Amino acid sequence: MRNANIRPGQLVAIVGAFVPFLRELKKRGQPYLVLEQDPATLKPDEMPNYRHASQAPVVLPQADVILITGTTLLNDTLDDLLAAANPAACKVVVGPTVGLVPDAYLRRGCHVLGSIQVTRPDEFLDVLAEGGSGYHFFGRSAAKVVLRVRSPAEPAQAGRETAVTAAQQRHGTTRSRARPAA
Repeated sequence: MRNANIRPGQLVAIVGAFVPFLRELKKRGQPYLVLEQDPATLKPDEMPNYRHASQAPVVLPQADVILITGTTLLNDTLDDLLAAANPAACKVVVGPTVGLVPDAYLRRGCHVLGSIQVTRPDEFLDVLAEGGSGYHFFGRSAAKVVLRVRSPAEPAQAGRETAVTAAQQRHGTTRSRARPAA
């Protein structure tokens, strides 16, 4: 979430019930609305911020920051969501279904992509077969990867490895992966 540069008071729209994002936004006291198909995925204290996913055309134009689940790629709603978004909003697409070839996302106005890089495929598949999730494989068999648009003058973040691909250079993005904790 830190890559979205959310400032106090900005309205954040979350497409999909991202538990870690909801937890962080509540902790910060950040204004947010959750667009979700299934309200049962939300906790009782989150329900005042719930809007059915069909309300996206009303909610997204108001948002300063939009956090979108990569599942929208699978259910073919990403283009419509991005089209409804406030053009000035920071648009973030996150989840293991998000591919890390940024060109198509950047052409659609996305600013941040978050996904995973599998580092130990056999271990990763074992965890998935056992019903595991990110809590079980991050830092062990997969790493979080973030691609973010930045200006050419912006320095890379200290403490992060940064590799810029040709596509990222064309679009002004960087790829960073958090180093494993020592």
